[in-house]
Amino acid sequence: MATPPLSNTLQTLSTRGLPLLPATPLNPHAPIAKWLLTNSALVLSMIHIGGITRLTKSGLSMTEWKPLGSLPPLSQEEWEEEFDRYKTFPEWEQRKSMTLDEFKNIFYWEWGHRMLGRVVGVAFVGPWLYFSWMHRPKLATGTASGSSSAASSSLFSSLIPKIPLNASSTIIPPHYQPRLALLCAMGGTQGLVGWWMVKSGLGDDRRGDRKEIRVSPYRLAAHLTMAVGTYSLLTWTGLNVLSYPVDEYVVKNGANAAKSTLSAAATPTTTTTTTAASNSPSLLRQYAKSLSLTPASLRHAQTLRIGTLHAIALTGLTIVSGAFVAGNDAGNAYNTYPLMNDQWIPWEDMVNPELHPKS
Repeated sequence: MATPPLSNTLQTLSTRGLPLLPATPLNPHAPIAKWLLTNSALVLSMIHIGGITRLTKSGLSMTEWKPLGSLPPLSQEEWEEEFDRYKTFPEWEQRKSMTLDEFKNIFYWEWGHRMLGRVVGVAFVGPWLYFSWMHRPKLATGTASGSSSAASSSLFSSLIPKIPLNASSTIIPPHYQPRLALLCAMGGTQGLVGWWMVKSGLGDDRRGDRKEIRVSPYRLAAHLTMAVGTYSLLTWTGLNVLSYPVDEYVVKNGANAAKSTLSAAATPTTTTTTTAASNSPSLLRQYAKSLSLTPASLRHAQTLRIGTLHAIALTGLTIVSGAFVAGNDAGNAYNTYPLMNDQWIPWEDMVNPELHPKS
């Protein structure tokens, strides 16, 4: 079957979107993408549960940290023993009216948060080891069983040319193992950072100006930043794997076009100039060239990309600053919105009164 032009391939993918790419016959690496995006969803849910744990002031209810986890107290005696242990730490001094049932409620939130972290670890490390060491066959290129699979394979063949064997001999795309190792390290470090944060609230030196036990805002911000970073990298990697076959096709098409240009060059000087001019073009430019986009369309796409990156950076900054706001209870400073004490910037509370602008 003749392969359609690249522009037709990309137009079809842009029209039909992601439903094409997650199908295993269409994308041999799709199971990796689904696994990574599932893990990103788990991490996102863990971030939300961490927020609830923070709001319910449950984070200091578990005063011990066991790397492999443990079951919650199962008998009345075990609950009373756990409650008595909690009473030996400074936070109890400000919550002496708490009953055992109320303690159970905050304990379960913190216990669930920690155990979900271990579930995420197993959900990542287990499949990673399986895909890396126990599931490394050559990707199937023969006929598929069943009429629907055969139809999908035919559609794949008509849309995306076969990737060379050395690029598809493993189910994990080439050069992705270092990124997966980084994700694994970030997940393991997250647990240590979490306990490092909790430990900052178990001592009597964390009462602060309000004489209230709290964790270090800096450690809280580090914990949240690490979680958001892990979620972002998981999502980015999963989406990259989804688009891997098409990206590879575009890159190889651009490389072949460059070779044709070089072979047509008349002199060595021209060859050197052409090589320098076409060295490592961005993927966006290669897509634009393959789709025959106009220069104006490419500029719009570049502007959109830059704007998106700025929005992501501002979102990340807002999330990190939110951790400091929560850690210092800064949200309680003003009870009006959007103005603070009838001002956009409350100068008299932020800087020396002699320095703020005069009216």
